[in-house]
Amino acid sequence: MQWVILFSPLIIYLIFLISLRIILAKGGFTLAEAITENFTVDVTRTNTDPATRDANPTVTEKEFPKSASRLILFMSGFTAITVAVCLTTFYIYVYFRTGYAPNLDNLTNVLLSFGIGVIPYAFNKVSTALTLKP
Repeated sequence: MQWVILFSPLIIYLIFLISLRIILAKGGFTLAEAITENFTVDVTRTNTDPATRDANPTVTEKEFPKSASRLILFMSGFTAITVAVCLTTFYIYVYFRTGYAPNLDNLTNVLLSFGIGVIPYAFNKVSTALTLKP
């Protein structure tokens, strides 16, 4: 029974991730859409249509730009949750093996470092808001 208790955080996490992946895939969700910005930019490209290339050598299209800060935020949050699940499993394992709770006080800096992933996204949003204000 101890093995079930020991691996229950990891099993629940994996079941959650698989279920989330299935639900999001059915809804047409893609990670590429999630990490794009909410606004469009005009992108000028070479016209590839042979029928209209002579009249219009370039074409302007609207695109949603990709956001590296959103990707960093996603990866940092996902990593923080994964480490929390692993630490919970480790804590339970050490407690069952030794009868004593492990000392995790030195992990404070590691856990706080996951907050660094929020900084680029927050800075990007604040700077965008300040430049778009009239």
